[in-house]
Amino acid sequence: MLAHFREDLPIVVATDASSYGVGAVLSHINPDGTEQPIAFASKTLNRHQENYSQIEKEGLAIIFGVKKFHQFLYGQKFTLITDHKPLVSIFSPDKNLPTMTAQRIQRWAITLMGYQFQIKYRKTTNHANADALSRLPSGPDEDFDNGEINQVVAIQTPIDIEVIRKSTNSDKILRRVKEYIQKGWPHKLCPNDQDLRPYFNRKLSLITQNDLILLQSDVTRVTIPYLLRDQVLRRLHDGHWGVVKMKQLARQHCWWDGIDNDIARIAAGCENCKLAGPSDRREYSSWPEPQAPWQRVHIDFAGPVFGSMWLLCIDAFSQFPFVYKLANTTTESTIFALTTLFASEGLPETIVSDNGPQLTADAFKTFCHQNAIKHITIAPFHPPSNGLAERFVRTFKTAVKKNIDDGLQVNESVLKFLSSYRTMPNAKGISPAHLLHGRPARTLFSQMFSVENDKNDFKQTSTKFSSNESVYIRNYGRGEKWLKGVVDRHLGKVMYVVRTSMGYFKRHQNQMKSRHLNDAKPVEDSRGGPNSVTNILLPDTMVDTANEQYQEQPRSPLEVRRSGRIRRSVHRYQAEDFRN
Repeated sequence: MLAHFREDLPIVVATDASSYGVGAVLSHINPDGTEQPIAFASKTLNRHQENYSQIEKEGLAIIFGVKKFHQFLYGQKFTLITDHKPLVSIFSPDKNLPTMTAQRIQRWAITLMGYQFQIKYRKTTNHANADALSRLPSGPDEDFDNGEINQVVAIQTPIDIEVIRKSTNSDKILRRVKEYIQKGWPHKLCPNDQDLRPYFNRKLSLITQNDLILLQSDVTRVTIPYLLRDQVLRRLHDGHWGVVKMKQLARQHCWWDGIDNDIARIAAGCENCKLAGPSDRREYSSWPEPQAPWQRVHIDFAGPVFGSMWLLCIDAFSQFPFVYKLANTTTESTIFALTTLFASEGLPETIVSDNGPQLTADAFKTFCHQNAIKHITIAPFHPPSNGLAERFVRTFKTAVKKNIDDGLQVNESVLKFLSSYRTMPNAKGISPAHLLHGRPARTLFSQMFSVENDKNDFKQTSTKFSSNESVYIRNYGRGEKWLKGVVDRHLGKVMYVVRTSMGYFKRHQNQMKSRHLNDAKPVEDSRGGPNSVTNILLPDTMVDTANEQYQEQPRSPLEVRRSGRIRRSVHRYQAEDFRN
C-alpha cells in the first residue's frame, strides 16, 4: 500500500541504475521503523546515456530521483540511499568535491547543493526496490532528458541576451510571470502558486523587454532562469572573489529569488578560497582621501613569487592596479617600469613606498625630482603605513594562486586577476576602471542586457548612389578606364557592390560616377548570363568571400603598364586671349 506524504515523517529517496534504465523510490520511515513507499519513478536511458560510465549512470539515477520528486524534497531534509559507494563521498554535503571529478558529476553535485540531505550506502541485496525499477523501467522520460540537454547547453554556451531569452521561454515559472506582467497580476495568489510569490511581491518593479523579465530598482537587472543560475554563480565567483564583491557585481546585472543565499553558498563551498584565504584581518591607518584620480600612487614589490619579482602600483583614489613583471629589482628596472606607466596615465603628484634600497637611491630621487613627483617613504619597519600597497600584495598573491590552482599559467592568471579586479565594483557600486578612466569597462556581464543596435544604421542615412542606379566605376585592371555598372547593394554609407559585365566589384563612392541614361540596358554578368542581371543581395556572411571576386585581373610581371591618359597638345596662348 502506498502512503500519503507527511511532513512530520522522515523522507527517504532510494535510487539505482542498470545498463539500460534508472529507478527511484520515495518513501517514509514510519515510527515503528518500517519503510513505506510514497511514489515510484523509472525511465529508460537514451542512446547517449547508455554510453555513460557506471558511476555516471548511478549519479544520473540520483539526479533523476531528486528532480522527479522535487515538490516533496525541496525545503525538506531527507536521506539519499544508493548502492554505489564512491558517490557517497562525492555527493556528501560534508565533504569537498574532488578536483579531478568529471564535469558532468560536478554539475550534478552543484545541482544537489540546493537540497538538504544526507547520503548513505546500502548493499545491493537490501536495495531491491530501486534495483527492480531500474531493470524494469517504464519507458523514456523526454522532459527529464530535454532538461539535461538544456542544462548542458546552458553551461557550455556564453550567457548573452539570446541564451537568457531562450531559457526564459522554456522556464515554466518565468513563462507564467511574463504572462502576468503583460496581462495583469491577480489580486492574490492561489495556494498552489506559491512559486510565484517572490515575483508577486515585486510585481510593481517587474517589466518585460526583448522577451526578458527585468527587475527595476536603482539599476535594471535581468531575471535569470533556473537552468542558467549555476553558470551565473560560477561567473560571479570567477576570480574567487568574496561574498560582498559578488553581491555588488550581481546587483548591477542580474537577479533571482534567493540570489544572496546562493552567492554565500557557492563562496563558502569553494575549496580554493578556503585553502588560500587569510586566517585573520589586519588593521591599517588611513591616509587622507584623495580628491581626484592619480593624485597618490602606492607602490611595492612582491616576490620572489610565481618565479619572478613583481612591481605593484595602485591608485589611491580608484584602487586601479598595475602589475609589472621585473627581471630584477634594480633602480634602473623600477624607473623604466614607472616611466612606462606614467607615459600612459600621466605623472602622479605623490608616490608612497617603503625604504627599499632601489627606492632610496639617488637615481630614484633624481627621477622623482625631474618629474615633479613628491616621494614619501614610510617609517622603517612599519609596513602598515603603506597599507594600500601591502594589502594589495596579499590580494595579488592569493588571487593569482587560486587561478593557478585552477590550471592557468602564471601570465594568464595575472591577466585574469587584473581584468576582474579592475571591473569589480566597490562598496559604492563603481569599478576602479570607471573611477580612473571616467567610463565603465565593457565586460561579459555587459552583454547580458544591452540595447540592441540596428546593424544597418547606414540604411537610415542618405547615400550618394541608390540600389539599381546606373553608374561608372573606376577600372584598375586591363581594358577601359571606366566600366559601366549597376549598384547592386550598399556595404555602408560610402561603400557599394557594383554589378558589371566583368563581375561584381566593391568600390568607394569616390571611385564611381553617375550614369544618367534613360535607355540604360541591364548589365549582364558574364559569369551568370542574362538571368544574373537581377538585383541579387549578398548576405553579410558572403561579403568577405565575395571580396575576392572584386579584385582586378593580375598583370604579368613582364607587362609594362601604359598610362591610359589622353595626351593633349600644348595650348599656346595668344595676345587676344587676354584682351577681355
